[in-house]
Amino acid sequence: MNKNYFKIAVSYLDKYNVKSMSWQNVMKNDKIPIDIRYYINGSRYLYMNTIIKKINKLSCECLDIYPTGSLKLTSDKDIQITLNINKCNSVKLLKNLISKIFDVIKKANKDWNSKDFEYLLDIHFYPPTLLNFMEPTQKSKGKKYIRVDPKSGKYKNIILIPQIQTPELVKDFQKKELAKLKTKIKENTKLYYTKYTDDVASCLYTIIECYKGNIKLTNQEFNDYLHCLTIYNNIGPEMYRTISSIIVVVWHLQMGNKLSKKMLQALAPAAHKENKMLYKKSKKQKYKDRYEYCQKFM
Repeated sequence: MNKNYFKIAVSYLDKYNVKSMSWQNVMKNDKIPIDIRYYINGSRYLYMNTIIKKINKLSCECLDIYPTGSLKLTSDKDIQITLNINKCNSVKLLKNLISKIFDVIKKANKDWNSKDFEYLLDIHFYPPTLLNFMEPTQKSKGKKYIRVDPKSGKYKNIILIPQIQTPELVKDFQKKELAKLKTKIKENTKLYYTKYTDDVASCLYTIIECYKGNIKLTNQEFNDYLHCLTIYNNIGPEMYRTISSIIVVVWHLQMGNKLSKKMLQALAPAAHKENKMLYKKSKKQKYKDRYEYCQKFM
């Protein structure tokens, strides 16, 4: 893609002195002519799809990537990168893919001539953690560890879930989830991807090996590895800090997948608290709707 297209868009952001604004406020700013806003938004759309294509080319067998959330022009764009849990054969492969993905994102900094392009465009790239996929012909092995999206298209979208068979497992899971909400939020994408490669990738691979039946984990051990997947979300690109919020909001509310009442009751306390905290900070109605939904199961 012609880099000049991005440079022109950035020049408009500089001209109207809005580079420090949120994307929503830029798109609602009447001081910027509507045709200029369309131009900036168009460049954002092209950028997002260019990055998606580049990441997909890294490994079409191992990776799938797609946007989640609202389609509104003023909304943020959350790009979920997912892993084929049956085709990922080594932790070295996973770490190599994540390294290459971050290289693609770093390249985008140069295209937009900005160190904070993710904030500037309100686009967030989430590497594989809870949300992943399998091919239609692949059968689920460790069924108790995953839920499958029956509406999936090209691939079967799946999500890893906590083990909540006993009151003790539920209590421990909720305690660790609520503890995550005490961590300080300080976004640092570079550090997040470094930590992901160092720690999270190994935890994800261990979970996948357990799902495949290659190693055995107790239910408590499985949950501990699951917590590892979100341990650095407080420094990630505008991420939910808890497993509970990811499953309830993204998998259940946004993607429209069913959850049992028992699962919702286990996830509700942390998801409720996290979304209520986000509502108090941002005053965005979507967070209020989410925590009020969770309240029904508490």
